[in-house]
Amino acid sequence: MRLPDYIIGFGRRHVFSSVLACTVVVAGTAVVLARPAHRSSAPTTRPAATAAEESNSAEHVDFDQPLLAGRKLPSVAEAAANLPFRPVAPAAAGQPISVWIPAQARQHLLALVYQHPSYGRFMVIEVPNVGTQQDLEGLVAQCATGCEEAWSLVHLEDGSEAVLFEGSPTIPHETTGVIWIHNGLALNVLGPAASFSRDAALALANRFNSANAA
Repeated sequence: MRLPDYIIGFGRRHVFSSVLACTVVVAGTAVVLARPAHRSSAPTTRPAATAAEESNSAEHVDFDQPLLAGRKLPSVAEAAANLPFRPVAPAAAGQPISVWIPAQARQHLLALVYQHPSYGRFMVIEVPNVGTQQDLEGLVAQCATGCEEAWSLVHLEDGSEAVLFEGSPTIPHETTGVIWIHNGLALNVLGPAASFSRDAALALANRFNSANAA
């Protein structure tokens, strides 16, 4: 399977010349979250104009406004009415402080931003999946060299395999998070590496992974 038909990029630093897909999929549309790569030898897939307009093109992930030209909605329930999938927003994670979908209805993505008393600021991206578990695992091989974060395979509490990426807490704008596939969705929980640890990312991934209701 080829990566991806479009990429919504969350670029952090303009000095990087290309983007690496970071969230994979299973059904028929696209990979959605992207990360900058250090080297020009990285994959050269570039976002379409419409996708670029939806993305945050600043030097870092904006956890206050993750989608440029996105729509901020008052609730997860209202977002659900605009999406072809059932959002995952477990009560155990608390209430998101903001809910975002792309401005263009044909681009199906949900971004939930949280401010948690224990885990601090973090974000969850949800999109219909269009890849395989093997595609997901392949991200680790792609990022063996040349990526910002350290990438590895981990197991969630239900035994499913996920991808963990860990940024350096001493480098501005690095992120730490987990990417996994569950019930037809590709999910990515991530936060600033300076305040969001691998343990927090894994704990939240398990909470979202075990949730059955929006």
